[in-house]
Amino acid sequence: MAQQFNQYKLILIGDGGTGKTTYLQRIKEGSFRREYIATIGVDVRDVTFKTNYNTDISFQVWDTAGQEMYAQLNDVYYIGASAAIIMFDVTSRITFRNVETWLRKLRLLTTQNNVNIPVIVCGNKIDLKDRKVNQKYIREHLSRDITCYVDISAKSNHHFEVPFLVAARKLTGIEDLQFVENINLQPPEVVLDPNVIYESPDVMDAVHKAQDMQLPDDNS
Repeated sequence: MAQQFNQYKLILIGDGGTGKTTYLQRIKEGSFRREYIATIGVDVRDVTFKTNYNTDISFQVWDTAGQEMYAQLNDVYYIGASAAIIMFDVTSRITFRNVETWLRKLRLLTTQNNVNIPVIVCGNKIDLKDRKVNQKYIREHLSRDITCYVDISAKSNHHFEVPFLVAARKLTGIEDLQFVENINLQPPEVVLDPNVIYESPDVMDAVHKAQDMQLPDDNS
């Protein structure tokens, strides 16, 4: 008997200009349902993946549609979220520093009965040559109150599905869950240099090993 999965609300947060909307726009029109909620300025897309459990898993992805650039996000944006992606720009340290601010508000509005929702932090734009947030910097400064860190490149489609897969495994409790069909994405706009790719699990391993270490203040 095929296992039935729910649809999960997943929110995209992070500073403006980090590529959140570009990330979602990689999904070809016609392969998802899209809705704009004008009252709170949110673009909502239903994104579905086929799994190795002979059933689909669907995410209702909420994008800020640029609202974070000029006003604080409405709390409604966070309420009911099952998972979150916090995105920063690897060429901008300030967007990485602000991950902690986004994470604090997320935890404040989504944690119930001391249970935290899965949070995947994504460093976007790794296709650009002027990377400012490197592996060492991430290892030393990334909050440990997250589920996973992933390097991505929206324009090259690198690791596009990984944040969704991490969230899906956490939400279903099925560690061997896999996506068995590639989602219908736009062709890559850039070719990613393999030399700029960091192994995200290695970063997270280092973060976890440093759990008892006092992280330095970052005022630079």
